[in-house]
Amino acid sequence: DLMKLGLLSSSGFLIAKHGLSSRVADAKDMVSPYTEAFTRPLPISPVKRPLNDGLSGLWPYPTVDPNNAGGEGRTRAHQAFVDPVLAAKFGPFTDIQKVYEVWQKAAPIKVSPNLPEQRMWGFDGLVPGPTYHARYGEQMLVRNHNHLPADNGGFGMQRVSTHLHNGHTPSESDGFPYDFFPNPTKPAIANASFYDHHYPNVLAGFASTHAPDGDVNESLSTLWYHDHMAGYTAQNTYKGLSGFYLMFNHLDAGDETKGFRLPGVPGSSFYDNIKYDIPLMICDRLFDSNGMLYFDLFERDGIIGDKFLVNGQVQPFLEVEPRRYRFRILSGGPSRFYQLFLTNKADKTAIPFWQ
Repeated sequence: DLMKLGLLSSSGFLIAKHGLSSRVADAKDMVSPYTEAFTRPLPISPVKRPLNDGLSGLWPYPTVDPNNAGGEGRTRAHQAFVDPVLAAKFGPFTDIQKVYEVWQKAAPIKVSPNLPEQRMWGFDGLVPGPTYHARYGEQMLVRNHNHLPADNGGFGMQRVSTHLHNGHTPSESDGFPYDFFPNPTKPAIANASFYDHHYPNVLAGFASTHAPDGDVNESLSTLWYHDHMAGYTAQNTYKGLSGFYLMFNHLDAGDETKGFRLPGVPGSSFYDNIKYDIPLMICDRLFDSNGMLYFDLFERDGIIGDKFLVNGQVQPFLEVEPRRYRFRILSGGPSRFYQLFLTNKADKTAIPFWQ
């Protein structure tokens, strides 16, 4: 195959090509319209707040078994409450107190003052979606509603399956690529409009090697959630369906006076943004001659954008104080690799940082 593509030289080495493959050079040569850098402040997504009424705040009331008749797209029971061993740790289902409701929907998003509004898809209509704050040992139930429009605007799939990336999550709630909803191939749930995800927020090994609470060395802090629809993950995340999910414990506490003493000052509530702890979702995007978001449906080797967005804005700025910050950096895709630097604006010298 490499020979056919002309990627091998006579000595057997790969020939350097523009882009990710030999075909990228032959794709439409598109250059995004001009945008002025550093004119808009860095947006920081709000922290999602749980429902005051817990499970009672959801309608229809959540159930252990999937409520297909009521419009749920889940096909399997919440295993943490039907498996006898797991139920002893997580049950009963009615004990879940942290309950959330989120809507996936289209929204007009302005990514640059030089570009028109984009009709993007976001959780709660936000790009990136709201940030979740979670504590190890506190269970959560998140109800995802699919309110995406019938018209996809050229790319993206309105069937969705939300994946908590790197979460230690039961399989029915993990966002498996074929757990999408609605699912026209399954008549009983063809009109499903929501899906309940159970996030136990536990450490690996709790039921085997490190009972009963898991291996603290497996602690994760910066996770993200995104659409995981089979064959459409790249398109749907490109369109905006992703967000941060931050985990805290007694060591990574979100408080500079405790544990690791990492930068971060909590607000009056656990569900406030943390002042000096800032998530940064970095991604590249391509825009057509009209300034509209563009995705090449025929390029199977990855799409390279020429505009760099942080938290949904093209090259924003951030006013900072002369102190330490914590930046949680996510490569939001779809295809680029990044080298990141902090530099002095005056003389371009590098500023060291801890990773």
